[in-house]
Formats: sequence, structure tokens, C-alpha cells
Amino acid sequence: MRFRWLWLTLTFMLAACAAFAQEEPEIPSFRRVVIHDPSVIRTADGMYYIYGSHMAAAKSENLIDWEVFSRDAQAGCTLVDNV
Repeated sequence: MRFRWLWLTLTFMLAACAAFAQEEPEIPSFRRVVIHDPSVIRTADGMYYIYGSHMAAAKSENLIDWEVFSRDAQAGCTLVDNV
């Protein structure tokens, strides 16, 4: 009887430990984008755009992976012609 109680107790404890043992969530890696005074908008197709006061801009589908498409208001700026 005593052995059976010990076996049941250990079985319950192992089951409880297995229930609480969870895998660590994956930590996302962010791509750094430097944008001064940012403003973020979301378009109808789900794309996010971030624009800054120094004419820097980037886009993202998930707010984690950013693709820069304008760095500043110098020659070659893709936001404004004739800078």
C-alpha cells in the first residue's frame, strides 16, 4: 500500500512538472533602423511605413524586419525629387 501511494505521488509530480515545462519562446531579432522623430502608418494592404523628420524612411510587413528606402534629404533621396 505504501509503495502504491509513493508511486502515485511520484507519477503525479512528474506529470505536473511536464505540464509546466514549456519551451522558451523564440526571441525575435530586430533590424535596427534609425529614424528621427518617427511617424508610423499602416496601409490597407498591411504594410507598415515609418517616416522621420530627416527624410529617412523604411517599410516592414511585421514591425520587426525593416527595409530602409530613404536615408536623408541629400542628393538621391527617393522621397522628394531635386533635393
